[in-house]
Amino acid sequence: MAATLKTKYENWDRFTRDECARVDEEGAKEAEAADRDLGLDKAKSQPKSDVEAREMAKREALVEEKKRQDAQRKQEKDRMVHVEGETDATVDLGEVLAAHAAKHAHIKTGQVLVIKRATRCRYVLPRNTPTLIKVFVSECEDTELEVHARIITQHMEIAHCTSCKFRIGIALNTVQVDLSHNVELKYLDAEVFAGQEHSVVHAGVTDSTVIVGEERLAVDYKADGAEAVGERSPEEFQFITKHRAGALRTMRGERIGPVLSSADDCKANTEIKAEERARLERAALQSKVGGNEAFAESNFAQAAVFYTKAIQEAPLETDGVTPSPIVPVCLSNRAACWLKLGQPEKALDDADACLRLEPKHVKGNFRRGMALHALGRWREAIPALETAQSLQPKNKQIEEAIKFAEFKARKAMSSA
Repeated sequence: MAATLKTKYENWDRFTRDECARVDEEGAKEAEAADRDLGLDKAKSQPKSDVEAREMAKREALVEEKKRQDAQRKQEKDRMVHVEGETDATVDLGEVLAAHAAKHAHIKTGQVLVIKRATRCRYVLPRNTPTLIKVFVSECEDTELEVHARIITQHMEIAHCTSCKFRIGIALNTVQVDLSHNVELKYLDAEVFAGQEHSVVHAGVTDSTVIVGEERLAVDYKADGAEAVGERSPEEFQFITKHRAGALRTMRGERIGPVLSSADDCKANTEIKAEERARLERAALQSKVGGNEAFAESNFAQAAVFYTKAIQEAPLETDGVTPSPIVPVCLSNRAACWLKLGQPEKALDDADACLRLEPKHVKGNFRRGMALHALGRWREAIPALETAQSLQPKNKQIEEAIKFAEFKARKAMSSA
């Protein structure tokens, strides 16, 4: 009897397993059919036309581009090494960078060092330091930094520092010093600074000194003759200190396209060739069109990716200073993306950037107003919206936005 019961239970178990498997298989087939009917069977469905094929390819390209940019942003974040807020410390930065490199072994191309808000500290970057891309020093006081490590970009930036000393023992093409006081920049080997490519670029620097070998040159933006140019204040006026005719000299900086040069060097700079400019313009326009199409399909994040590419690709105008007209348009359009994605702070930043380039940009003003509105800053939103209305009086959307902002502002005042 027991053997019979066992056989029956075994047969029943086998039957139930088979039935469950059959039901699962049928359910999977039904789900697959439903997905296919809804157009969700992306892996197996084939485009039914050339237009559909192009749309599928475009969507896949958008997704891949966003993945690429997300991965790039993560890598950029991981390569940053922050040394902040230290007081009365003596630090071998080579050890700090080595520890960070061990923790982030996936970063193969080097690290970016940021030293910030140090007070009475002494830092050393020894020769055996792991690969460095760039060095930033800001908001430090009574602090020393000695640099012997190779920096790939041969570039170091110093800003908002007071009574700091920098000892440079390696070749650096450029040291940028901005808005700092009583800074001493000393090249330990005069040969390092002898080439034409080596220079110190500075703006808003007072009572400071550049030392090369036995030469000392005082730099001070007021004494050097800084002046306001357009919307730029004297503190923003840039100078270049470098070797000329066997001596240290400070010269006024002049920008030709993306390159800042001294007046003596301007003739040596070349503008972007016409064919290269045309190529960049075509690439920027193509990215802008991609953004417009993605936005029309409510793919706002991917549209923002395309507008970002367009902004990055757009060349300067032939004067070498003015951004391409496509840039304010794409900034305004990207602001619209941020609004749709619920990120009004980013929308406000882009709208402001658009208006700095083109103050009478209708959509830039409108989106600035809408960003302020979304941030609950209704009284600030009204002037921006009114500017947009003055530029496009018959736009009903702007008119309604003004009415709503005025209503919210009155309500906020009455409840205060």
